[in-house]
Amino acid sequence: FISTPENFAFSSEEVIKILSKSSPEKMSKDISRLEFIKENKIISKLELYEQQLKEFEEKVENPKVLESDLRKYLFEKMWIIDFKYNESQFQKIQEYGVGIGIIDLWISKNKIGTNNLIIELKLPNKSLTLNYRNKLAIRSEVGKGLSQLIHYLEDRKKPYKINNGILIIGREEDDHFVEVFNQYLHGIKIKTYKQLIEECRSIINNFKEANKIEKDQLGI
Repeated sequence: FISTPENFAFSSEEVIKILSKSSPEKMSKDISRLEFIKENKIISKLELYEQQLKEFEEKVENPKVLESDLRKYLFEKMWIIDFKYNESQFQKIQEYGVGIGIIDLWISKNKIGTNNLIIELKLPNKSLTLNYRNKLAIRSEVGKGLSQLIHYLEDRKKPYKINNGILIIGREEDDHFVEVFNQYLHGIKIKTYKQLIEECRSIINNFKEANKIEKDQLGI
């Protein structure tokens, strides 16, 4: 699916800022109300999100899963990358062909040229690290994935000003080394499938807890 810049619309946040410039107090209230609406939209679908996350986890755990299966599922359930990508102002493209290859997932906000994110997917069936001289080191598959992502970012940078990239790859029992490695990367980030799933589950659980506390306070 490929869309042109003409298909993009203003985000709801931008509309509020435009309409409320004359009144900062009103703008603050409107933004708070917008966040409240977003949170309630998520809360109303928590059971669905839990089921979808479970389905995604089962795919990740399947040793026969194909990269195309994971890409298709993430494209359809983009909230797994980040809940904000459920919003209508984000344009999502999968399998976008460029001269040097095919971009797995490309997310843009409002129009091509602002807040762009390119996502490169690899299979989840390998550890990202190995022992090298008694220390952890990144496997060559990770280096290849990063190189591919950087080439896509460079290829798209001039016409579309791509901002960031994520490489989703592999599995790791302890993600600490990956987090340390990410500190030395600029504009790109490595994420394991385990990290992706755990972050989603944590957010869902936080929303469930917040909803429970609110219901208890209201005596529902």
